[in-house]
Amino acid sequence: SYIVALCGDDMHKWQRGHAKWQEYTHLNPKGNELHQELAYIAAIRQNATIHRRHYDHDTGLFTEEIAISPKPLMVLEGLHAFFLKPARDMIDLKIFMHPDDELLLHWKIQRDIVTRGYRKEQVIASVDARRSTAESYGKVQPNAPASLCLIHPRPPIRPHPWELASHPDPS
Repeated sequence: SYIVALCGDDMHKWQRGHAKWQEYTHLNPKGNELHQELAYIAAIRQNATIHRRHYDHDTGLFTEEIAISPKPLMVLEGLHAFFLKPARDMIDLKIFMHPDDELLLHWKIQRDIVTRGYRKEQVIASVDARRSTAESYGKVQPNAPASLCLIHPRPPIRPHPWELASHPDPS
């Protein structure tokens, strides 16, 4: 393969369920090792192999560190990919994928009900509780890239995600 992908969620400071997530959410840059990510990006750009853990969304745990070798194309994805200016400066092409809020909520409800066993009401409450953090930190990202890709559901999602049955069919 010619592509190496760095997942921003790998840089969470804590695993799922850690008490610190009550103080910081994953949306808050302080809940992530963003400066360590800078070191990883710089190392790969210098053609060095890095060793880093992976955040497993199914378990909420970090894996053992794995070797990631440089490739001709590096993709940096995640909530905070463009948050730090030095990271933005090291990335040649910046594209921000910006899903519509309704579509994003729909995806989150489906994922959390099906893969994590949450109730719809729990997912919505979780999103509502993090709304101010999302507003504080998430709005910075779309201003950084050279290209902005807006993603909207066509046709609009009906019923609204908050009106879905407790266990929607994810297919």
